[in-house]
Amino acid sequence: TYSLGYKLRALAHVVFTDSKQGVLQNALDSTWHEQSGMGVRMEIDNVVAFQARERALREPAARAPGVYQGLFPQAFKTMGHLPAHLFRSRLTSSECLFQVEYKGERGIDAGGLYRDCFTRMVEDLFSPCFDLFVLCANGRDKRGTNMDKYVPNPRRTSPESLAMFEFAGRLMGATLRHRAYQPFDLPPVVWKLILEDAPTPADLASFDLAASERLD
Repeated sequence: TYSLGYKLRALAHVVFTDSKQGVLQNALDSTWHEQSGMGVRMEIDNVVAFQARERALREPAARAPGVYQGLFPQAFKTMGHLPAHLFRSRLTSSECLFQVEYKGERGIDAGGLYRDCFTRMVEDLFSPCFDLFVLCANGRDKRGTNMDKYVPNPRRTSPESLAMFEFAGRLMGATLRHRAYQPFDLPPVVWKLILEDAPTPADLASFDLAASERLD
């Protein structure tokens, strides 16, 4: 027999958005961590990040986790070891999840540096300079749908890479919880798998049309 959760997911397309939003909001409200913010100050070296991107554009080996030193890996070094509950910290409208300082640059983080850094971290994660995620097959083949979307790189299975995937997931959760929406360029099938929804042949075609055609 199927679980209640499975049945609800199967009927998701007929449930009104307002009802779904209510369920989501209740889940968020029941899982807040009462600490205000993470209590973390993060220093980002923009010079190192720029040099890393320039090198990665020239040398494919420089795109690997542990080698590439862009914004996302720098943030991972500071926050990747932190417990998950800190990413669920409550914030007032004037608070930030973490504080940011750009090395050698003037600036007081009243929210602007935080938003800038958060957006650039996510953009760094889904870029040709860093191969924790890679452009989907449709994007490489320049055919089909979702050609601008990225998928997890199946070759990145080291403990450090797996920890980076987990850190990326915590950032995804934090952006949803704090309505700090960021460009996580993932195809719809990834979101389905996160929700434990069964993928279909159409989902395969949505990011790897060539593989789908070979299976037909």
